[in-house]
Amino acid sequence: MEIKRIKLVLVGALLASGGIAVLIKDFRYQMNGIAATANVLELKSECFVSRLQPVENKWSHETIDCKTEPALKSAAGSDKNIQVLRNDTAEVSFPLQDGSLFKTMVNQQRYTRNGPLHIGDSVPVIYDPKAPATARAPLGFLDVCVSLAIFLFGAVAILIGLKFNVKRRSDIEAKRDVAPARPPANVRASFGRR
Repeated sequence: MEIKRIKLVLVGALLASGGIAVLIKDFRYQMNGIAATANVLELKSECFVSRLQPVENKWSHETIDCKTEPALKSAAGSDKNIQVLRNDTAEVSFPLQDGSLFKTMVNQQRYTRNGPLHIGDSVPVIYDPKAPATARAPLGFLDVCVSLAIFLFGAVAILIGLKFNVKRRSDIEAKRDVAPARPPANVRASFGRR
């Protein structure tokens, strides 16, 4: 039971710190980045199957046609040794501070929450002036909620782990503080008659 409690507290600490770290990193990028409007030039989707190779304990990657992705996902089911993954990106161009156009790839995930992207769409981007290739969608409400949910889940796990520790300690102390039971009167009397 002790090890389970420690694991719960450690996992909770990792989740809580991870959620906050991602949120802080996103906020810093948003605050230090430069906002621009980008035009979608091309949409790309890459799909692949990853299989765990038991001998080498490494994942192999095989590119597949994205049309087969849903069927492969349902065929893989809950098999933890097979993962069917999809990566949707968009090539965009946006003006830098000096007025030149810059092209890069961005992840479509944050953009497609309100519907699919189309070639020619104008989308907002935030970019680092020192590394414009790392451009991304502005931080959204859902991104903040996800990071906070991960943090809260970790914090709850920590509290549960610590509460079990406090409860166990108080149970041990209560058992130690209980006075030994007195033997019945007839047992005491029989000892005294010898």
